[in-house]
Amino acid sequence: MKESERCIKYYVWEIEMPEDYADQLRQIAAKENMTLDEMTEKALMHITEYQEILAAWKAELDVLPQEQKSRLGEVNVARIYPVYADETETEARERAILNENKTLPLREMT
Repeated sequence: MKESERCIKYYVWEIEMPEDYADQLRQIAAKENMTLDEMTEKALMHITEYQEILAAWKAELDVLPQEQKSRLGEVNVARIYPVYADETETEARERAILNENKTLPLREMT
């Protein structure tokens, strides 16, 4: 079965950020009786549904001082990959990393 024909259960977003950011987000999530993963999922769903909120947020970010903007740049999406119905999340991550590390072989020169 081709990868394009497989049934996707869900996607995994791997996000890298400074530990102090993660701590602040965990505290916010805890106040709402959620995990950080649950809060992130709800935020993505909300932003998708109400795209005007994202536009307003971007406008606010655009006017921040450069120092604050550069600090926000420390939050990165490391990778996004699907988890298929016939695999575990660990297998999906290994597949994603393997695909990242694939290099095309150089043609042999004669």
